[in-house]
Amino acid sequence: MTSLTASQAWAQAQSNAQPRYAIVETGLLSDESRMRFLKSDFSRYSIMRQNEFAELREYGPWLVDVSPLTFDEFSTHELFSNRQALMGWISSDCPGDQLNEHLSDALLAKNEVEEVLLIRSYAPEVLPLLHARPDLPWHPWLFGPLKDSTTGNASRAAATNSCRSIIPSPSTPSFGRLWSWTHWPITL
Repeated sequence: MTSLTASQAWAQAQSNAQPRYAIVETGLLSDESRMRFLKSDFSRYSIMRQNEFAELREYGPWLVDVSPLTFDEFSTHELFSNRQALMGWISSDCPGDQLNEHLSDALLAKNEVEEVLLIRSYAPEVLPLLHARPDLPWHPWLFGPLKDSTTGNASRAAATNSCRSIIPSPSTPSFGRLWSWTHWPITL
């Protein structure tokens, strides 16, 4: 974990030429704000890219490339001013499409009885719980491509691996790569 503020982590990522991406959950926006977001010029990817989620895409989480913005511009931009919908931002060496694929796969998990669950792995209340479990086998896979993760005013060093070192998960069912919560005492 790092003690950098969000603005310091942004400046550090920017000086290292690392792309920065916001995660916005558009279902938490008003209809007008959601349409403005979907029509914006920002490069963005629906994190719910699986065919099974086609009807939810417009309302689900989106990965948005905010690299061209300074921290102050990002913090005050009308598309990112809804703090309920803005889940936070991350920096990564991964190109947006590869990072999005990874985050999309991270939406799914199996519980101890092998049921497939949809989880909000990107959410500020969930991400710290996941990060706090480096003892579990899915941890390097999940955090491999992330450099920093910020939620609210906190900044967390998520990992130091580059995009090239993403560790594939053990299985690839029709929903995509899954990781298991076996032996995890927290119910999400």
